Amino acid sequence: MTIVRIIGNAPTAADGMDPKFKGVYLGVNSAPLLFKARGMRCDHLWIQDWRFIDEKGHMFKEAGVDLNDSHLYVCSYFRRALVPYRQVSFVRSLGRDGFSLHPDRGVFEGYSAAYGALQLALGWKPTRVELYGVDFSYSLGANRFYQTRVGWDLDLHVHEKQIIGMQKAKKLIEDKLGIEVAFMTDSLVNTLIPIDT
Repeated sequence: MTIVRIIGNAPTAADGMDPKFKGVYLGVNSAPLLFKARGMRCDHLWIQDWRFIDEKGHMFKEAGVDLNDSHLYVCSYFRRALVPYRQVSFVRSLGRDGFSLHPDRGVFEGYSAAYGALQLALGWKPTRVELYGVDFSYSLGANRFYQTRVGWDLDLHVHEKQIIGMQKAKKLIEDKLGIEVAFMTDSLVNTLIPIDT
């Protein structure tokens, strides 16, 4: 029985970090900062936002995080920027709208890096996927764990699409593959009225 834990970037992300956990950890974007602070290693890292390689990369260096310690999964159009890293798997981007049950064929980016990570998690053929720190609480004034102010304006503009996309993805995975998908922290995916598909 394999459990994949996706560690997002909301302040609640650390709730899912347990050194005794025996499943697969899949961090998203800045998650290695949390792992480092807890003396843990982020074995697998999905970076969908190029800024974490380019302009935000300084956060990793300042915290003493070496991305060579993680196996990176990135969209194929990042190729040039990632030449220095040892363990990189390039994942085909299938565009924005849709959801792939076969990450070996590519993933859809949706409107959130956690959306791509959820598709990537299916590659481990888990029985359960747990998401921590994937709260989508920007509209409630929350920030990411590494920020002192509310995040990127684009998140506020696509907030509804992020939540609805995750609700649809959860239902699709559970109905088609029989894999349980659980948003473990106080995510708006759980608390908003479920959508009809």
